[in-house]
Order: sequence, then structure tokens, then C-alpha cells
Amino acid sequence: MYQSILRNNRAFRFYLLSKSFTSLGNMMINMAFLFFAFSLTGSSSYVTAMVAAQVLPYLLFGLIGGVLADWIPIKKWLIRMEIIKIPIIMIVVVLFYTQQLQYWQLIFLCLSIHTIGCLYDPASRALLMKVTVEEERTTANSLVDSITRGVVIVGPVGNLIILATIGKIHLFTISIVSYLVSAIFLSFVKVYIHSAIKTNKLKIYRSLKEFFHWLIQHHILRNVIFITVVIVFFHTWVWQVGLFLLVEQMVTKGEEWYSILTSWYGLFVIVVNVIIPLFIKRFTMMQYVIGSFIWGAGISIVGLVNGLPFLFIGVSLAAIGLPISGLARVYLLQKHLPDEMLGRGFSFSAFTLYCANAFSLLLFGLFSHIVPVRFLFAICGLFICLFTFYYFVKLFRNVRGEMPYTLLKRRL
Repeated sequence: MYQSILRNNRAFRFYLLSKSFTSLGNMMINMAFLFFAFSLTGSSSYVTAMVAAQVLPYLLFGLIGGVLADWIPIKKWLIRMEIIKIPIIMIVVVLFYTQQLQYWQLIFLCLSIHTIGCLYDPASRALLMKVTVEEERTTANSLVDSITRGVVIVGPVGNLIILATIGKIHLFTISIVSYLVSAIFLSFVKVYIHSAIKTNKLKIYRSLKEFFHWLIQHHILRNVIFITVVIVFFHTWVWQVGLFLLVEQMVTKGEEWYSILTSWYGLFVIVVNVIIPLFIKRFTMMQYVIGSFIWGAGISIVGLVNGLPFLFIGVSLAAIGLPISGLARVYLLQKHLPDEMLGRGFSFSAFTLYCANAFSLLLFGLFSHIVPVRFLFAICGLFICLFTFYYFVKLFRNVRGEMPYTLLKRRL
């Protein structure tokens, strides 16, 4: 199956290679911005501001990126975005070697790079639709997700080598090479279905309004986006911040155990990503809800049961549920979005997730000062389970008015 799409679909091969190198560049440049922010200021508050600068463009311009992706030739747009990043990053290198690099310059350049990123990402997702057919998309999504997560796991090891040998400034120089190689591979991608080129007669506001009106009428995608926003809201803080705090409270050498735990989680997700297409060719809303329920069950176990072994069990369950839910969500978006709305659909989905992330970090960050971390884990995990079980019951009731046990009894 994997051999088939990699051997027979030349366009997807080059797309996957391009995605690998751009993911590597993104990972390195994000780490470099954080490292330099801390070395220039020595302040955790300034480092937090740098993280915020990476998220802010997606909140401000993410929807616009989707509109543009629907208007323009995707392949040319992506290549141009990769090339534009290069001189911006070179400015950082020049400022560093001339000893003029300052924190505010880093913030401005970080905002610039991530503004390009929020214009790049919807088009990149849409291009995957152009180089694959429906039967290939579960496998293609799995490969793309595995490559992206693999870079996140393997990349930090490369960063350590770079920091110990040639210095952190070369995280920027290597990211330049990564983006250039990505653009070269994109140039070999042959797109069989071209995006329609629209003029500015249809303004951005009207284009978004058209998409929102369509989305309201489409109950499947409306439910997918709503469910995902709720789950991500209850997931983000406990996973990105709470897990580290919980490990620190549970064991000595918390940083080491946290690194082991996150590596275990990442490897488990990759394995599940590789296995899923062997059993599931086309995802349904039911599979999306089941994956989300397993995801929530893992978070619940982390909060309800004390002990390091149960921590690994909970993380493993979450690592099973997350890729099922994630691949199903992407597949359903790809299946139900019209070609002329692919960019807007993926950008709106990403925009809502970034909003959920921001509110989760803000609200649960405040709650963490008055509520134990373990209690927050339990509450968030149980809410996800109850919320997804409610949708499971709704989906199972394919005969209106009958509860699941009634339907089963009648069929038996």
C-alpha cells in the first residue's frame, strides 16, 4: 500500500519530499527563535512573547491564507512562499555576524516568517488533494503526518549536534537550505487539476461569507470543526503544560522523565499512523468520534490514576486516539470540501484550532494557580469522553428516536 503510492504517484513523492524539508526548516527556525530570544534577554517572559509571535499571524491572517489558496495556482504560490522566506532568514544571519541582532528585530522577523506560514499551510494541504485520488488519501495523510511528527522527534537530536558543534546561528542557515530544497522538489510536482485563478472582483470578505454560509448548511463538516475545537480546548493546556508539571510533581528528575514520556508518545503516534491505513481506507464520522473518545480516555487515566506506569498507559491511549481522530478529520475535510473551497476550509479549520489553543492556555493557565494539575487532567479528559460519547449516541441513532440499545434489540 505505501509502496504503491510511493512507486506509482510521482507527484506525491515530490510533494512528500518537499513537505519533509519544509517541516525540518520550520522546526529548526522555531527552535532558533526561542534560543536567541532567551540568550538575548535571559527572560522567560520574552521567550513567551516569542511563542506568541509564532501564533499571532495565524489568528490574524489564517482565514485570508485560505481565500488566497482558492484564488491562485497553488504550486507557484507555494514555491514563491518558500523562496520569500530565504532573504528574511538571511537578515537574521547578517545581523548576528555584524553584532547588531536585537530582540525586537527577532520578533519582527518571526512575525514575518509565520505570516508567510499561515499563507503557505492552507495551500499546502490543498495541493495534497491535487496530487492524490480519494483511494490514496488515507495512506497519503498517514505518510505526511508521520513525516511531520518524525521531524519533531528526530529534529531535536540534530539541534543538539548543531548547538554543540557549529553554533545555534546555523539553525537559521540550515533552515535556508531546507526551504530551498523544498522549493526545488515542489517544482517537480505535476498538478493535474489546476486552481481557478480569480480576480479581485470577489473580495475577501464576500469569499469568506460565501464559505461560512456553505459551512452552516453542511452538517458533517460543521460538526467535525465544532467537535475538534471543543476537544482541542480541553486538550491543549493539560498536554502542553500540565503534563510537564504533573511529571515534575510525581518523580525526581522530572525533565528527563518528561523527555522520555514525550518521545514515547511521539514514537507511538508514528507507529499508529503507519498501521491505520492497513485497516482503514475511508474514514467516517463514527471513526472520528471513536478516535476522539480514546484520546479523551488517555487524558482521563493520566488524571484519575496515580503512578508512573499509569502515566505511560494514559499517554499510550492518547497516542492511539489522536492519530485516528486527526487522520479522520483531515480525510473528512478533503472528502467534503469542494475544490474551489479547499484553501478556505483548511485555513478556517486551522484558525479555529489556534483560537482554541489560545483560550485553553489562557483559561487553564489561570485555573492552574488554584486547582491541582491532576484534577484539571481528570476534568478535561472526562469532559472529552462524555462529549464524544454524546455524539457517538447521535450517530448510532440512524433511526430517529431510537437509542442504541433499542436499535440493537430490534435488529437482533
